[in-house]
Amino acid sequence: MGVRTYRGNSLEECLKLACSEMNISQEKLEYKIIEEKKGIFKKSVTISVEEIVRPVENKNGKVFVVDGKVYIKDPLEGGRPATVRAGQGVCLVVNGERVENTVSVYAKDEISCLFDENESKRLLDISVSEDRLEAFLTIKYIPLVKYRLKNIDETDNAVLEKESYETIMPPQFTADEIRTEISKLGIKFGIQEEELRQHLKANTEEKFIIAKGIPPIHDVEDIISYKFQNGKNQLNVDDNNYKKIDYKNLNLIACVKKGDIIAERVPGTTGKNGTDIYGNVVKRREAKKKLLRVGNGCELRDENTVVALIDGRPCVKSGVLHVNENYEVHGDVNIKNGNVKFVGDVKVYGKVLEGMLVEAGGSVEIENSVENARVIACGDIVIKGNIITSKIEAGGKDVINLRRINELEEFIKQIKALEDTVAEIKKFNLLGYNRSDGEIIKILLETKFKFMTKTCISIIKDSVYDEADGVNKVILLIRGMLVGTSPLSIINYGQLEDLVAAAREKVEELKQKLAVPVNLVIPYCQDSSISSSGDIIITGMGEYVSKITANNSVTFAHDNAVARGGEIYAGKEIRCKTVGSNGGVATRLAVEEDGHIWINTAYQNTILVVGGKEWVLDIPYKNVHAFQGSNGELNIEKLKL
Repeated sequence: MGVRTYRGNSLEECLKLACSEMNISQEKLEYKIIEEKKGIFKKSVTISVEEIVRPVENKNGKVFVVDGKVYIKDPLEGGRPATVRAGQGVCLVVNGERVENTVSVYAKDEISCLFDENESKRLLDISVSEDRLEAFLTIKYIPLVKYRLKNIDETDNAVLEKESYETIMPPQFTADEIRTEISKLGIKFGIQEEELRQHLKANTEEKFIIAKGIPPIHDVEDIISYKFQNGKNQLNVDDNNYKKIDYKNLNLIACVKKGDIIAERVPGTTGKNGTDIYGNVVKRREAKKKLLRVGNGCELRDENTVVALIDGRPCVKSGVLHVNENYEVHGDVNIKNGNVKFVGDVKVYGKVLEGMLVEAGGSVEIENSVENARVIACGDIVIKGNIITSKIEAGGKDVINLRRINELEEFIKQIKALEDTVAEIKKFNLLGYNRSDGEIIKILLETKFKFMTKTCISIIKDSVYDEADGVNKVILLIRGMLVGTSPLSIINYGQLEDLVAAAREKVEELKQKLAVPVNLVIPYCQDSSISSSGDIIITGMGEYVSKITANNSVTFAHDNAVARGGEIYAGKEIRCKTVGSNGGVATRLAVEEDGHIWINTAYQNTILVVGGKEWVLDIPYKNVHAFQGSNGELNIEKLKL
């Protein structure tokens, strides 16, 4: 807004001039006299007038919404028409056509809007537990929401948006309707009427139990309680805290006195069948009755109690309780006293000297060393002194049977490899068309598979351990197919499958003969052979150039224990502190495919074998862990020393 000045001979002349120039009436004129001169012959007046800025008239069309209805004003001459567009959830229809984008509208246009409205719904979901003992009900109500357009003040560009003005809930489920739906699913037992009534009253959408069956009460098994440390208990070593086990105080040989209770049977209880929500009987899990069975050295006092008839060592073999007599040697086992062979347990308070034998049908405990001697036991062996140039076998015939099982399983792999090679040769005709399957097998046994001859000889040699009146089918087939010129009699290499089947049958037979795995505990061995059908625990300074074989695990317990030279084999795991030496003495550690090897410190030339896959350490390492990965590859986790 500005200010204009006008000068004239009189005030009337100034006002007239201002009204004419500003195109405004005198009544609306706002002025101020700023100067007035009166002379004898001439007068003058000066006024100031505020300049009024007239607003520019908006000639565009207009649109506004009142009570959900759209109103349009057409534009004035020179103006633009009003525009509208639909907001979220609004469908705009102009003159019967749906419009997606912004559109110009006039007063003559027919404008309407549609809204995304869902019908009211009520949902009922019934789920049944996997054991069919419970049914769950969930009710959900979805209301119908009605919409209209929001009011909009007059504008030339409107966005049509919706607002809800009414919500209509669907009718609530009745108890009868719910019972009908449950009945359609066949649910008829254990309907929770009170739960249903309370839930409908609260009118919530929370999940609740609508039907509940009666779970069965399973039989409780009889419990056989042994009053001694049963040899079945194997040594469990945790990966993180196995150092905390006190190996020196392992009490592997338990003794009882005549008249002692060695086992009791605690009778179980009979359960009760249940009923599921469909009305069907849910059978209880029935438990088999456990009977106390007794062998030598013990008897049943009553059907639930076993007592010892003699002083000795109790044990369980194939579910039968025995008490083996103890035989004690109060001194050394030497030439003067002779070898010791006893059907029960043996305890030697002295040494076992050169050339001597201690053989027991039970366990053996030796308080001192074993020097150039042999100790064999069907049970546990505990030797508290060093073992020098000796042979120790814990588990008796089990050790032989386990070796035979491993040998036969390896033999099966060799036969399979032989079959695959024959198939490959025939496929690509590598030896010519005139070669029979038998000739190909004979050539392979003399070249690529020469090692199988040694395996066959070993299997034949071990057959002496079989019963005299038995027929060893594996031996017959080996002699008829793989020895000498016998391969030439094979017409089709598929006949080798008969040998594979016989070997697998023999493996199962030997496995059935295995008794309970036993433990062998020693402090140190040198130039010796140590074997056990269970675990071998070395509590002292370790081993030197010895062969150690365990069906389960080999554990070096002492923090300063060293395994230097020789070979250590275990079916499941080997745990060592230090392996090898700075001089690089070769030391071989081997486990089966699913086995693990742990070593705190391993020097160069340490050989790690897992499932036949071998790795030789080239430099010293610490925190070594060898195992076979899921892809069948040998994994070696290690850190440089």
